[in-house]
Formats: sequence, structure tokens, C-alpha cells
Amino acid sequence: MRLLLLLLGLTSFISAQESVSEIRRNIKSVNTETEREKSSMQNEAKRHAAFMEKKKKKKVTFETQEKELRQQIDSLKAEIEKLRVARQRALGSVRHFENRKTKY
Repeated sequence: MRLLLLLLGLTSFISAQESVSEIRRNIKSVNTETEREKSSMQNEAKRHAAFMEKKKKKKVTFETQEKELRQQIDSLKAEIEKLRVARQRALGSVRHFENRKTKY
């Protein structure tokens, strides 16, 4: 009887040891997965920061280009207006001399 109780106690002790080692393995795998996730999140944060920096630089570049293009547009509009005024003057002069020519 004692031997049977001893065997039952020993069996339960061995299964408890297996359960403890299994729990330790599970904890270790969870810790490993947690570290991998942390590393992945840190890498993603670095990529995001680099993307945002690149985006900011591109935005500044585009804003500068837009400003320069608007200045060119304004300059061309002013040049067109000057040419229009000069054309009107020339047409006025032509009409004036054409009218005078017909009189003589």
C-alpha cells in the first residue's frame, strides 16, 4: 500500500515537473515573441520617422518650386500686358497715319 502511494506521489510529482517545464517553455516563447514584436515596432517607428522627414523635405521643395513658378507666371503676365499695350499703341499709330495718308 505504501509502495502504491509512493508511486502515485512520484507520478504526480513527475507530471507536475513536466507542467512546470512546459509553463517555463511557454513563458520563454512568449517573451521571445514579445521581444520580436518590440523590435518590429521600433523598426516600424524608425521607418515612419524617416518617411515623415522625407515627406517634409519634399513638401518644402514643392512649395519652393510652386513659389518660383508663380513668380514666373506673374512675370509672364506682366510681359504679355506690356506687349498688349505696345501692340495697341502701334495699332493706334498705324490708324493715325493711315487716316492722315487718306487726307493728303
